[in-house]
Amino acid sequence: MAVALSAVFSGIAVLLLVGTLILQQRELRMQREELALQRAELIASREELRRSATADLRGLHIQLIYEWGTMTDAEVLSHARTLVQSPAFRHYWQLSRDAKSALSPESPEGRFFRLFDHAIRESTRGGGSSPS
Repeated sequence: MAVALSAVFSGIAVLLLVGTLILQQRELRMQREELALQRAELIASREELRRSATADLRGLHIQLIYEWGTMTDAEVLSHARTLVQSPAFRHYWQLSRDAKSALSPESPEGRFFRLFDHAIRESTRGGGSSPS
């Protein structure tokens, strides 16, 4: 009788163990699905933040060009000398320089480009001359 009772308890223990493993497997699958959803949401949020930041930068760029239109070349150059010290700004400038170099020199954008380009050249050589 003790052997039979021991076998029944062993069988129940095995069934409980199998049940526990099945529940853990389901829980793990649900966690993986939740992580996948969180990852997708994070990617979507990151993309939206990037688009928003890009739009904000474009707006600021335009605002700066028109606000700086009332400043003298010396004032703009003074601000440019500070900004060109940033590695992020230098990287941006390097990537966009070709497009900006085609701007009309008489336009506010062309003036802006010439002064910032002068500030970058000046900081690279360690000195400066008047912008051309």
